[in-house]
Amino acid sequence: MKISSALRKAIFDLIQETLNAMPLILVLVRHGQSEGNVASKYSKKGDDTLFTSEFLARPSS
Repeated sequence: MKISSALRKAIFDLIQETLNAMPLILVLVRHGQSEGNVASKYSKKGDDTLFTSEFLARPSS
């Protein structure tokens, strides 16, 4: 199947417009480590000292 030069140009222009609309910089963000994750990590190794009464009294989300 042959594509006409007008259709080829229209497709090329559309691709160029799409690429120009995209951001030049992509920023990836990762959330920080939570207290609960740290406490669980140490607890698995046998250290439950991070599970203080204040920590356990906090509501979980």
